[in-house]
Amino acid sequence: RRFSRMEIWVISLPILLVANILSPSSAQTRQLQNKVSTLEKTVADLKKLVSDLKAMAKGPPGRDGRDGLPGAAGLPGRDSCCKCEQEEAVSRYNIGQFNASTSVTYVRWSRTSCPSHANLVYKGRVGGAHYTHTGGGTNPQCLPEIPIYDKYYTGSQSVDLMYNAEYEVYTFNPFPNVQPEDDVPCAVCNVEFKGTEFMIPARNECPPGWQKEYSGYLMSGDYGHKNSRQYLCIDREAEAIPGTVGNNDGLLLYFVDGVCDG
Repeated sequence: RRFSRMEIWVISLPILLVANILSPSSAQTRQLQNKVSTLEKTVADLKKLVSDLKAMAKGPPGRDGRDGLPGAAGLPGRDSCCKCEQEEAVSRYNIGQFNASTSVTYVRWSRTSCPSHANLVYKGRVGGAHYTHTGGGTNPQCLPEIPIYDKYYTGSQSVDLMYNAEYEVYTFNPFPNVQPEDDVPCAVCNVEFKGTEFMIPARNECPPGWQKEYSGYLMSGDYGHKNSRQYLCIDREAEAIPGTVGNNDGLLLYFVDGVCDG
């Protein structure tokens, strides 16, 4: 840096020197031209010196440094999640009067609508096994608002039981439209020209080449409850089913805490 500043100062000197001389005589002009030539040669020498010094200072590339020590374990946090799909479109084929295409279908947990580019298949509410039961299903279901029953038997039976899902968000609630014990809605969405869909835990962004359908928080059952529960990606803009707040229990959804080793 020092040589760069010296170089700029020396270059500007002839300009200032010439600009400050008014109506010079022929002898003065020759004398001034000689000084300018001398200064220009000095500038050229200084440029070469700066270039040589830079080359000497740079030197050959050094060896890679060693890896640093592992950092301290972070505090437990709320795991995020992200639902992703392939960005690249799948070709559509016209077969007679039918329009065949590849598409994927997924559940948008805690919402009653789909993203603008997706089609709503149906909306409903989340249901599953009671948190105290040791048996029954472990995967929550998106139940339609208006069920259609086939043959059935009225009355209590010793079979599997389906309960509404509730938000357990007393200690931490990032959802402005949800109260603790509200029931959980869901929407089944379909996206055309896509071939693959999956959920990434602990991330709220998709890898390059993948389109994000929605992101939110990872939720499941309490680790101390008897019934195991599948992990769900609950939308960050979660909704509640109106008029359902109440401690009715059933399928209970809690946030997932990350536990760090060490």
